[in-house]
This record gives sequence, structure tokens and C-alpha cells, in this order.
Amino acid sequence: MLKKLIFLLAVLLTAPLSTNAQGNIPDGNYQLAIITSPVSEQAMALIKLETKDGKQTASILAVPPRSNVALKEFKSTGKEVVIGLSNGLTFTSASAGKDKSILGSFAFDTTFYRAKLSPTDKEELTANEANVRVTVPKEFTQAMSLNNKPQMLRFQAQREKDADKKKELQDQIPAAQKEADEKVAGLYKEVIEKHGAGCRI
Repeated sequence: MLKKLIFLLAVLLTAPLSTNAQGNIPDGNYQLAIITSPVSEQAMALIKLETKDGKQTASILAVPPRSNVALKEFKSTGKEVVIGLSNGLTFTSASAGKDKSILGSFAFDTTFYRAKLSPTDKEELTANEANVRVTVPKEFTQAMSLNNKPQMLRFQAQREKDADKKKELQDQIPAAQKEADEKVAGLYKEVIEKHGAGCRI
């Protein structure tokens, strides 16, 4: 139920892509990254977009060290951006995010991963820049903490040998679960309302 609520809210607050007069996203350098967790992302490549004779083209500007990924496909229609890579991953845009980024997904066969295409001034990718930790909204952190607390108490109770301490932990579970049920959905809704399509949940 919670995942369904988050999905519906995200759809309702999805923003269209920002395009120029030709219906393309603006020219420039972009970092294409896979979102590996709510607090981290991995850069796959730097993509350069440029328009010549009215046609927008893309090229690989840089890739992380020890990567030999190449560009296989690029398409920008104004409503959708598609970037295919030689490693089998294909990025497809979904909506505009914060800071002029474009949110979407990587598809590999039948598996999908969250991804992002972000404007950047960078022209190369170092090993340190390939993996980045990002800051998430405090409401998201609070929601995760509340959501995880009942399971953490159950785990601690299972490991506890002392009968009195075990019972004390077990007695805390219903209240923790009740608090999570009452607050988590609201916190996720707050994340989306405050941070729009740029939030990553």
C-alpha cells in the first residue's frame, strides 16, 4: 500500500522535460548516472549534446577509469530522451528533476534501475567522481528510521538471551509498528511535495 501511494504521488507530481525551440533538451555536457541507493549514485559516462544543421547529436565525452563503454543510440523527441550504451544498458527519461536534471531508468533485458541525466561542467571522470554520496531530505531519513525500527526490535529480541530483556524488546514492537503505520506514508508524501520529481525514493 505504501509503495503504491508513493508511486501515485510521484506520477501526479511528474514534471515535463525542459526543451528548446527545436523540441530538444539543451545542448551541453551531461553526467549519466545510475542511482544505486537513496544516498548514492554511480556515474556511467559524461555525454556531450550538440546541435549541428538543426540536428542534435550525442557523443561520449568521458567514462570512469577502466571503463570502455561506448554510445550505441541517442534519441531526443522533447517528450523522451533515450541513450543506449554498449554495455547493454539503455537510459529512458521519465520526468524533469531538480537542478535541471532528467530522471529516468536504465533497462537491461527485463531489469530496471533508477537513473539520472544531469547537466555538468565536467569534461572527465576520476575514480572519486564516479561514485558519489548524495544528501537526502530529512523527512526521508525519518521515514526510513521509523520503518526499520519494528524489524530492528524483532531482530534484537530474537538474539537476546535474557528472558526479561527479550520481553521488554518484544513489548516495544507494537508501539513502534503503530508509529510507523501512522507517520511513514505522511513523511514520504511530504518528501514528494517539498522536493518534487527530484526526490529519490
